[in-house]
Amino acid sequence: MKTLLVGLIAIAVAFVSSTAGAAVYDVSVVGDGRLVTPDNFVGIPVGPASLTFSYDTSDFLLSEIFDPGDGRTGSIWTPTSPIPLTLTAGGVNYSIAPLSRASIFDQPTSFDQFNFRYGGSILMQWNDYTSSAWAGPMTTDFDVAHALLLDQLATNPSLQLANGGLWISTLNGDHELALRIENADVTFAPGGVVPEPCSFLIWSLLAAFAVAWRRRWK
Repeated sequence: MKTLLVGLIAIAVAFVSSTAGAAVYDVSVVGDGRLVTPDNFVGIPVGPASLTFSYDTSDFLLSEIFDPGDGRTGSIWTPTSPIPLTLTAGGVNYSIAPLSRASIFDQPTSFDQFNFRYGGSILMQWNDYTSSAWAGPMTTDFDVAHALLLDQLATNPSLQLANGGLWISTLNGDHELALRIENADVTFAPGGVVPEPCSFLIWSLLAAFAVAWRRRWK
């Protein structure tokens, strides 16, 4: 009877933990690549360009609250570990700094914005020219802000990428060479649910229960 009780508890905990995982997202950016140098700011077309990366929303921790006292507010989050970025343009793979931050700013007298950063630069920035997407009070929870971003991307026609696309300021460590991805199509696809660490223990308990149950009725 005791074995049965332990097994039922383990099953219940497993069921709860299966819905308690953090959301994982796969991001894909596809557009037209254009290499830019100080001598050619317009840039040279290099054909199709793409940027991809994946992240777990629970990995972003609050690192700063932005409040200059002029009505603007914002939150900045840093992932527990850098997030690798895969960049290809014109058939060439480029190595760039990993994703290092995410931020959201509410600016009553200007446009609101949400952005992902890599190194010290902004990688992807969405501007809402109606200044209403992220009205205060400003959230300090990345999951809340992220969910709001996805909602705004689907419902707010005023929300758009700054400069019409992405701007990668350094390529392969060369500060003189930049890449702009124009006409960028950005998609966020759920990558699944990551089980909580205790899931391994839970499944071990379930296995032990199954073995004990089989021995009991042999």
